[in-house]
Amino acid sequence: MKISAAKHVFTVIFLLPCFAFAQPYDNPEINREGCEPFHSVITPCADVQEAVSSRYLESERIKLLNGPWKFKMVESKSNIPSGVSNPSFSDSGWDKLPVPSNWQRHGYGLPVYSNHTIGVEPDEVGIYRRECYLEPVNLEERRVMLAFGGARSALHAYVNGEEVGYAEGSYLPIEFDVTEELKRGYNNITVIVYRRSDGIYLENFDHWRLSGLFRDVYLSMRPETYIEDWRVKADAQGSWQVSAKLRNKSGSSCSGLSMNAMLFDKSGKIVEAKRNIRIAEIPAGGEAQAKASAKLGSVKLWSDEKPNLYRTVVELVKEGTTLETIGCNTGFRTVSIEDNQLKLNGRAVEIRGVNRHEWDGEKAQAIGREEMLADIRLMKKSNINAVRTSHYPDDPRFYEICDEFGIMVMDEAGLENHWRNHHENKPEWLGSHMMRIKGVVERDKNHPSVVFWSLGNEFFHGPNVQKMYDWVLEKDPTRAVFNDGRGNKGNNQVGCPSYSNVAELSEAHKTLNQPGIAKEMAHCMGNSLGQLADMWDLFRNPDYPMLQGGFIWDWIDQGWTMTENGRTFWDYGLRCGKTYQSHFCINGIVNPDRSVSAKLLQVKKVYQPISVEPVSPEKGIFKVVNRHRFTPLSEFNGRWKVEENGKVAAKGRLPELSAEPLQTQKISVNLPAVEDEAFITLSFHRKTALPAVPAGHEIAFEQLKISDGEPEKLKEMDLVRFRNSQAQANGLKVKIEGGLPASIEFRGKQVLESPAEISLWRAEIDNDTQNWGKTFEIYAEKWHKAGLPDVDFSLEGSTVLPDGRLSAKGTVGYKQKDYFKTRIIYGLTDSGRLSIDTSLEPLEDIEKFDMRGLPRVGWIMELDKSFVNAQWYGRGPQENYIDRLAAAPVGIYHKRAGEEEETYITPQAYGNRTGLRWLRVFNTDNLGFSAKMYSPESGVFESSLFEFSAIPYSEKQIKEADHTDQLEDGEKVYLHLDYRQAGVGNMPKKRLPEHEVPVKPMDFMFILDFFSE
Repeated sequence: MKISAAKHVFTVIFLLPCFAFAQPYDNPEINREGCEPFHSVITPCADVQEAVSSRYLESERIKLLNGPWKFKMVESKSNIPSGVSNPSFSDSGWDKLPVPSNWQRHGYGLPVYSNHTIGVEPDEVGIYRRECYLEPVNLEERRVMLAFGGARSALHAYVNGEEVGYAEGSYLPIEFDVTEELKRGYNNITVIVYRRSDGIYLENFDHWRLSGLFRDVYLSMRPETYIEDWRVKADAQGSWQVSAKLRNKSGSSCSGLSMNAMLFDKSGKIVEAKRNIRIAEIPAGGEAQAKASAKLGSVKLWSDEKPNLYRTVVELVKEGTTLETIGCNTGFRTVSIEDNQLKLNGRAVEIRGVNRHEWDGEKAQAIGREEMLADIRLMKKSNINAVRTSHYPDDPRFYEICDEFGIMVMDEAGLENHWRNHHENKPEWLGSHMMRIKGVVERDKNHPSVVFWSLGNEFFHGPNVQKMYDWVLEKDPTRAVFNDGRGNKGNNQVGCPSYSNVAELSEAHKTLNQPGIAKEMAHCMGNSLGQLADMWDLFRNPDYPMLQGGFIWDWIDQGWTMTENGRTFWDYGLRCGKTYQSHFCINGIVNPDRSVSAKLLQVKKVYQPISVEPVSPEKGIFKVVNRHRFTPLSEFNGRWKVEENGKVAAKGRLPELSAEPLQTQKISVNLPAVEDEAFITLSFHRKTALPAVPAGHEIAFEQLKISDGEPEKLKEMDLVRFRNSQAQANGLKVKIEGGLPASIEFRGKQVLESPAEISLWRAEIDNDTQNWGKTFEIYAEKWHKAGLPDVDFSLEGSTVLPDGRLSAKGTVGYKQKDYFKTRIIYGLTDSGRLSIDTSLEPLEDIEKFDMRGLPRVGWIMELDKSFVNAQWYGRGPQENYIDRLAAAPVGIYHKRAGEEEETYITPQAYGNRTGLRWLRVFNTDNLGFSAKMYSPESGVFESSLFEFSAIPYSEKQIKEADHTDQLEDGEKVYLHLDYRQAGVGNMPKKRLPEHEVPVKPMDFMFILDFFSE
């Protein structure tokens, strides 16, 4: 439709007192002009069969306008070329830009990332033009809609030089009826997209502030009388209700109409049908309603575990001729809140969720079905069952996939100001608030996967938000509503404190009067996600029934793929554009290319819906706990294996599993005889495939110790005597200088590239350095004030002990400060075994800093670059830390330094392994050494667990780099042998005391046993 001059004049005159001739993009009271009303996703089809099988936009009545458009970006609105919407305007010198896309991803304008700083976008304007050819059949007795899946942050649209409308609300559908403006043959479409509009003040998301036509653009061909909107309700009791709103846009009344409503099962068979529902005559420009309902005796219910889908199809008929058909996924399920618990089909659910931005390192925000499928498949394989669409409605395809694969969705309105303004109180902003909740609810109301509505993220509660909340409660009482408005005074149905630790969640449970579901449960920035296992132990504790889980922040690192000087890396705005909050967009469980991380493996393990508890483990009796709500254990095969000292002693299949949902089952395993330390690992695998999970996929595992064995006590050794701080035996030569190992040479091969040193520092991880939660003040600031990166050992004196060992006494400190009174005793046996006994006693200078803990305590050895191989008996294979180790079972593993490691997009400490019994490090010629650690127990040194990392970079190299391309592989392997390293934590909270490295007396001995094979 045309936007008449009279309408523009009226608008300007009306707004004169407050806005002084403001344009729509500067006027919060104008959000949309010329747009069709919001409605459910509709893909019009020609017949019933097409509607049964079609997906979003898959129809002959949809003409996609995706692909190359002529494009020009100007720096500000004042630079928009005059007459640019005229079909005769010359764009011959313009570039071509693919649609969908963000223009910044293709080299135009300034990419900007901001967490909370509002209004940071430059005033760029993108002008799109293209020709569209229409056959006469496309226009005969048709209404044609020009539709946009999304445009940030606002647009004006023109067809053949006529303005058809204006719209903002970046992530909501935009639809204009352009029938009157179109003609047979070639048509010109011009779209002006504004990066800045008043809408950005309610779209202050923690995300890249990009722009463009980043979702589909298409024409939708409708009959002159068509289905404008429809609603399908289906509940767990078998009730099926269909209502349709019809619109007559012809120039005359329309009679002889009827509607057929049909329900199809998965195979395409009709389950229920209501035919020939007569519709009263609709006057020109009028509307009508049609309804159908049925009570089905038996239906398969939809849930995240069993996403049973039907297909509802509505056919609009005029005098026996089909005008159009539409279809949608239908799932029979009931969402309820009972006993302060969120229930699905009568059972309290676990929300094993993630927050998800629409992102891809290459495509930015313009992701397609391929990336959506990759996300959901990876989530389902990793036991994730819920997604919050942070912080805006996602592409419609995503909901179809969630319907099909079984994901519970918290569908969020595109509202966030990060508490930077108070537009919730201003009447002129009411329309913008209401548009956002109405748009998402109306569009997505037919999706069974949508379990919650969310009003948005991080804003103040006020009159405008209250109206949003009241509207959605009345509009759709079949789902839960989340209101994140600060000060909502109980106008909320779900939620509990975000980013809380176990103690805080336990305390919050005492006063909860609603389902305790955290919108942002844990923060995944960099090397992180500690304490997740502790948190979920609480969620699954029957004493805390209202704590039902939450959504991890967040799913994918929003890294920007770049290549410079032949090296590819991910940026966060520092080099490709501008960042206002450093790398705060790099907080995903998976990388920007969706590659698996150690964090994802931890999520999978903690979220697993099957667990095993020991009953009499030494006798092989265990209890299997089925945490599924709707899936019996009979759908899984179980396997077991027993490993003694890391080697498989026996393995087999578990007895047939049969526990029903939320039930347990005792099983018995015929264990082999073992004498030393031994573990049993029980794993559970799908018998048959699910939409995203192949048959045989391991969904859960548990490792339990069945034998401790006897701790290895350090035996007396035949020692050679140190002379002049040197000793040698069996091809090993050791030289001590300044109290530290300066040279270790074995069989003529120099092992050390520089003297080994005591290490108290790591390249700080994000959870050590952030102002949020004051972790910087608690950790990194104190560490650097103390000079921990540069501590050294100051020798006071050395003596040869009567048994021939060399004792070096001194202090570990920084500059003039002494932190630890230190004694290092070196011993060398005649067989070539080197012992390094380290004793540290804290002094007043370190205690003045009042540290919660040290980053690490251990030794750093810079090895020749050929020592790339590491084999260990401990936790692995992926990196793990003392507060993130549940997914890393004890076993024997192998790695090469620098390979199969996560260096993190913003370089920080990485590559640690915990729980080591022994370690072997060797070069390409199989020459090397093994390492064990012993600690004094009752005056006797016993074997003790330790930690290690072997990486191609020093901690200082890592700390100085902003991106991974700045890390240059050197000529060394940096081997850390750690008595203990701090956990990674869960920002913004401090680490738990048991995950710290306390400043206290420490005594530990490493034994290095050299070999050549």
